[in-house]
Amino acid sequence: LGVYRSGKSFLLNRCMGLHAPYHGGFGVGHGQDTFTRGIYICAEWVESLGGTIVWFDTEGLFASEIARAAYGPKMFSLALLFSSTVLLNSVKVLSDQFFSFFGEQQQVARVLRHGLAAEGLPESDLLPKNLNVVWLLQQPISFMGSSGSELSGQLEKFLKSRNDETREGVRRDFRHHLYVVPTATNDVRQWANLDRAPDDELASDFKEATWRWR
Repeated sequence: LGVYRSGKSFLLNRCMGLHAPYHGGFGVGHGQDTFTRGIYICAEWVESLGGTIVWFDTEGLFASEIARAAYGPKMFSLALLFSSTVLLNSVKVLSDQFFSFFGEQQQVARVLRHGLAAEGLPESDLLPKNLNVVWLLQQPISFMGSSGSELSGQLEKFLKSRNDETREGVRRDFRHHLYVVPTATNDVRQWANLDRAPDDELASDFKEATWRWR
């Protein structure tokens, strides 16, 4: 989950262990408008787990199309309901606007959860307590080189807010993690075509970070 044109689809392809041209992965746009529409799903068999991981790629938030259609919140709540781990993608800085939206939509998801449970769906499988929420920060301004404890401290500071019950509830009810992903390339000419770039043209620390997160 994340804002539109923030590199979510490309990052997910890398987290799935795919390489250019990313066959079997998520499509990547090259313009300024949002590319992913609705929710796309890819299934990956993982031998070491003896099972399948189902990846969700959602349409970017705050795009003009979503503002007009008003279905962005519905997608966000649906993804929260049926995920075992949620990736919140940000670029350069942790976004207060994104956090506020997350706080609102997790409340909506909880209401839907009770309604679905009343219809017979197993409540334990919907928005579980202590759901893992990973804040994926791409191209960070100030976190590179920070230790694990420093990153945890920065995230805790970001999550805390006095006299904000919604924010405190989000901090308390989910298991939060911060993971930093450096820029994929320092060559700005490549940015519009990252999904076509072979691995030897991508930054080594980016490749290592996405593989290590996987």
